[in-house]
Amino acid sequence: MSVQDIFLSRGWTAYEIAHHAAIKLLPYAPLITPSIAIMAGGVALYSIHVTRSIARKRATIDFFLKTEADSSIVKLFQTFDEHLAVVRKLIDDGKTLLEIVKTAEYKTVHACLNIHELIAVGIDNKVFDAKVAYNYWSGVLVAHCKDGSQLIDFSRADPDDLSAYISMLELNKKWKKKLDGWALRQRRNKPSAIMVTGPITPVAPVGSPQPPVETPSRTIN
Repeated sequence: MSVQDIFLSRGWTAYEIAHHAAIKLLPYAPLITPSIAIMAGGVALYSIHVTRSIARKRATIDFFLKTEADSSIVKLFQTFDEHLAVVRKLIDDGKTLLEIVKTAEYKTVHACLNIHELIAVGIDNKVFDAKVAYNYWSGVLVAHCKDGSQLIDFSRADPDDLSAYISMLELNKKWKKKLDGWALRQRRNKPSAIMVTGPITPVAPVGSPQPPVETPSRTIN
């Protein structure tokens, strides 16, 4: 039997039931209002968080789409390795930084590293979504930081350029650690190779002649 049935069995009307409930809840009235306000505030904060998260993801994807759609930027990254090799040779030949920065090869490498730095700054300032950026861009950023380490260290040797690529280098440390961990897990989870002892020779039924078996080198009777 429900509580309502109990009340009705005693002859209470709906008004009396509501009045009784109001009297019981009256001592808790000061707590009900702030509780509702706190819950509403929590819902509002969560909604703001979700909206900002979606906006960051969209901004990140839009940035990468525009980067891939821009033929000039694509060309920069396609020639990165070739031009970096030229810059390395200039450094090894003892050229000064002032001489190197005037070359077209340095400008190409510098432009690519600046894009990496821009992405890192965007992540630091929560303009770009870190997870989306990592899933799409981590491989190329870590590879370019590794290959261009000589040039980066060479350019940062100047006291006026100590802050060059600072955000990119910090992001490279985080992403390289994650990529190394992922690679280690892949090696551990790699299935073992299936060992095959040799070709399986078909056996003829009892009383029948054995058919010849063709192999790459000869025919076995």
